[in-house]
Amino acid sequence: MQYGTDDLNQSVSDDTPRHEHQVTLTHLGHQRAYEYRIGVSVGDVTTFTQTFECDNFFNYTPVSADQITGIRDAATAKLSQQVLESTSARPGMCLVVGTIDDELLLQLCRDSPLRFVVADTNAANVSRLRTMLRENGVYGNQVAVHHVAELTHLPFVGNWATVVLATGETDVDELREIERHVRPDGGIALLMQPPASDVPVHFKPLNLRDGRVWHRYVRPSLADAGDWSHLYGDPNNSAFAGEHLGGAKTADDLSVQWVGRPGPRYQADRNGRKPSPLSTGGRLFLQGLHRIIAVDNFNGTVLWSLEIPGLERFNMPRDCSNWCADRDHLYVVVKDECWKIDTISGEVINRIPATNGTPEVPTEWGYVATQHGRLYGSAVRAGTSWTSFWGGGDAGWYDARTGPVTFPICSDRLFCNDVETDELTWEYNRGVVLNSTITIGDDTMYFVESRNSEIMASQERRIGDAKLWQDLHLVAIDAATGSPKWEKKLDPMSQQVVLYLAHAADQLTLVSSANAAFKVTSFGDSDGGERWTQSTEWLKGKGDHGKAMSRPAIVGDRLFLRPAVLSLKDGAVLPETMPVAHGCGTYACTAGAVFLRSSNVTMWDPENAATSSWSRLRPDCWLSTIPAGGMLLSPEGGGGCSCGSWMETSVGFMPKVFDRRP
Repeated sequence: MQYGTDDLNQSVSDDTPRHEHQVTLTHLGHQRAYEYRIGVSVGDVTTFTQTFECDNFFNYTPVSADQITGIRDAATAKLSQQVLESTSARPGMCLVVGTIDDELLLQLCRDSPLRFVVADTNAANVSRLRTMLRENGVYGNQVAVHHVAELTHLPFVGNWATVVLATGETDVDELREIERHVRPDGGIALLMQPPASDVPVHFKPLNLRDGRVWHRYVRPSLADAGDWSHLYGDPNNSAFAGEHLGGAKTADDLSVQWVGRPGPRYQADRNGRKPSPLSTGGRLFLQGLHRIIAVDNFNGTVLWSLEIPGLERFNMPRDCSNWCADRDHLYVVVKDECWKIDTISGEVINRIPATNGTPEVPTEWGYVATQHGRLYGSAVRAGTSWTSFWGGGDAGWYDARTGPVTFPICSDRLFCNDVETDELTWEYNRGVVLNSTITIGDDTMYFVESRNSEIMASQERRIGDAKLWQDLHLVAIDAATGSPKWEKKLDPMSQQVVLYLAHAADQLTLVSSANAAFKVTSFGDSDGGERWTQSTEWLKGKGDHGKAMSRPAIVGDRLFLRPAVLSLKDGAVLPETMPVAHGCGTYACTAGAVFLRSSNVTMWDPENAATSSWSRLRPDCWLSTIPAGGMLLSPEGGGGCSCGSWMETSVGFMPKVFDRRP
């Protein structure tokens, strides 16, 4: 392997034959970009891959522990390990309430990836601690120390600390304040001394081997929170994943929880209509250009990052996403494999190949979803998915209403693996499946496929042939076994700008787009019987920018298809109209609001037809702002936009009802 810059050229080699190689790159500068390539030698001939980038800007780890001088004694080291074992320490933020021993704090810095915020009422302790931390090179990097007036009213937002560590005796009011700061969905408070009053019942005793008793509280998720685990929230494609967001209906119902990383550098330009962020288990996963960044929902801490050459997919309206998540694993498609990644550590657990490719017809992994202990996928012909993000509407913007960028991406095969064993459990292979329609509702997979013989025999799976639209079937198969349930032949269509399918409330909603209008058809999910059909016009105005690509979102008895709102029951057009300033993106829903781009990131309350927004906060051109875990998460998505003075930063919003500040 060769790597370096103009002033640094190095190489490292491994002569042992194996399928996987690991190397450590040395002498890398802080926040510098490097190039590398991998060579394979056969005899005297070395063949190199293309050149890849390694951007050291994305090294977010705290200061190296070897910068901390001095030798820690055995008792302090043991105490540090007890604390970390008791709190399941992982990357994140730790709030220390009250005075902490200098040596213990340094040892915790050495032993863990946590960043520490110390709140102490003793000014002398604060001054001494800051001096000591500066001498050891960790103040302002891994530790911040605040002098506070009282421990019952800390000057911080709530709900943010991965760990709260109370080293001294606490009273009732201090315990209440400690609970306020613990991060939901797994955050831990640890009391190292007996409280001055009775311990609340949710603080459980923790008996240590040396006879001491600590108390620990593990905070549950926020009320009515939901995970955003797939491109449109859930495999049912409804753009609603159960999130209630504390009942918030306007921007004023939310407050800023954190602002910061990442900025625009991590991603491709905003316009490529790339996969959405995901959020499960209180962690936000962001897909950038050849990289993934994991962020804590509640404090914005970068938990881990991976740089992955070959990780790229664009033009979501004509394809499907290349990643999904459950609470334990992130599933990421990288060409012909699906990488199974630990959500906490970022460790790649396994790489699962797409099924049944051949040298004559190589395949890559297309669709990916996970539900009920199963991992679903599809096989597409190699090189089919879009990977370009350069150019205007006919290339990297994917805005055109006709031409190559409107051709749907199709798969030859659907399959399912067990998530525990990663073993194949079933395959389905009958027609050519349109990826944008693959939907899972309850225990059934639904999709639209072409059975036209010429289409099936063709080598193309980015299909522009009009014959694709003449022999389409709506199909339902058992999601557990792959066995057919029912199918329905669809009426012939003209070439479509987009074609979508979504499931909710025992109904399938099929949306097609052509000739300045959307056609919406509802089918019963048990037998495919048609329930109703409706047509609505595209957004009016100059240019495209997504006006012809609106997709369905379903919450309760409403079907949102910008600019229209329909009754899910009978298809009637309701009097509400969605905000119409700009149409270059799709939307995400909570139980009481819709989030979309209308110039800025905008929150629309359909019940009251009220609109509110955040000035200068810009989403990307498909979906970058999502509600999950009880929060609204708006990672930077507008980088590259030249039509406004956007902030180009990531923001997390907390419903005010959950932030009970004194």
